[in-house]
This record gives sequence, C-alpha cells and structure tokens, in this order.
Amino acid sequence: MLRLARRNLAGRNRATAVDEEDVDAGVLGELFVKLREGGYRDLENRNELWQLLVVITIRQAALVARRENTQKRGR
Repeated sequence: MLRLARRNLAGRNRATAVDEEDVDAGVLGELFVKLREGGYRDLENRNELWQLLVVITIRQAALVARRENTQKRGR
C-alpha cells in the first residue's frame, strides 16, 4: 500500500507535510473504524480485502492532491 500511495503522490509539489506514510496510516485507520462500525461485511476473502485497500489508497492519495491544489490556489 505504501508503494501504491507513493506512486499516486509522485510528481506533485508538496504544499503540505502529507506523504505516502500519512496516506497509508489514514487508509488503515479508515478501514479499522469501518470494521468496528460493522462495515465491509460483504468481504469474503483476503483478495477482496486487498482490492478494497487499493481503492481506498488511490482515493486517499487523490484527496491529498486535491487538497494541496486547493491550498495553492488560496481557497
């Protein structure tokens, strides 16, 4: 997941101190919160879990990039 986050965050100007390790920690945090709340009950095996983690990681990295672009524009 760390490599995936690093690849999705590559080539951006770092306007914040957020890096791939922060994205990775956020993904795991989100997963654990959802599991505690009873979410993701339809996961049947580890392959589905990995697919979910990939999707969450890509979305978190995109969110970081959007936030950084918004900050650079002064919004």
